[in-house]
Amino acid sequence: MGAPLNPKLKTAVIGVGQMGRHHARIVHESPEAELVAVVDRDPDRGHVIADPLGVPVLSGVDEVCRSLDAAVISAPTPCHAELAVPLLEQGLAVLVEKPLAGDVASARRIAEAADTSGSVLQVGHVERFNPAVMAILDMGVQPVYVEARRISPFTLRSAEVGVVIDLMIHDLDIIMHLVKERPRTIQALGVGVITGKEDMANVRLTFPSGAVADISASRLAMKTERRIRMFSTDAYVSLDYVAKQGVVYRTDPRLKLNEFGAAGLEALESGPNFIDLFQQGLLTMTQLTMEEHEPLARQFEAFAAAVRREIPPEVDGRAGLEAVVTAEEVQRGIRAFAAQFET
Repeated sequence: MGAPLNPKLKTAVIGVGQMGRHHARIVHESPEAELVAVVDRDPDRGHVIADPLGVPVLSGVDEVCRSLDAAVISAPTPCHAELAVPLLEQGLAVLVEKPLAGDVASARRIAEAADTSGSVLQVGHVERFNPAVMAILDMGVQPVYVEARRISPFTLRSAEVGVVIDLMIHDLDIIMHLVKERPRTIQALGVGVITGKEDMANVRLTFPSGAVADISASRLAMKTERRIRMFSTDAYVSLDYVAKQGVVYRTDPRLKLNEFGAAGLEALESGPNFIDLFQQGLLTMTQLTMEEHEPLARQFEAFAAAVRREIPPEVDGRAGLEAVVTAEEVQRGIRAFAAQFET
């Protein structure tokens, strides 16, 4: 008998902290891959994750590198470049947890290593695989104004980076993907309350097309909230990432109030309002139908397909780099804002 057409990808997960433990489970459960090893500097933590999965714990990836096809890097952000670059240079496919790196120089090193070697690099902007986001991407809405809000309680998990890299970068990536442009101007503010880095941030992005986005992120809240609202010339979309719920309001092409005329307005009983417009069929509301799936698992499926060269990476190195470039520009704006309060 010959070898299987799609042999399982021999994969190691590097770093099994808060996110890495989930990556290890996903790889272990995937029919596309074989989890070969868990790599972590803390052997006790490594064994907690690896032992139930029946794989060894290693202190470094060099011990197993030659037998690998792919690696998932979920170590702390400052370690991404030192881990990813050698693996890419050796021809391994690499999935790097978001952000690609904590600074532009390191992110560029990783992206260029993938370009030079031809190795597959995918960045773990997992919100691209959120059912709510996938639903809106399928609709093809071209937003002219976006409002995003992402807040959560403080944890020590990402205390080494500010809230822009920790949380806001999700929305920076999604919005640039939707608008299909990088921002032309960035106006940012932020405050560091707990960590000495920005723990709360707000930014307004203006794009060459004229589209505008207002994004807020905070890790000082008592609850988790992740919402985005988008307005186009013929639709309004509201998404709740956490609840995986969304609603779309669309206007009928006949509804142009500036062209509707007095007679048309008078025909709507009790004056034009939302209820009247719905009754006339000039305005519709649709609950988004979202396929139920685990975004992290869907992300790994896409990564495996990219490794087999069936599809391009959903978020390649260049897209990951652009997100870091924009995040760094936001951070510069925040530092300029904060400087005026320094004594």
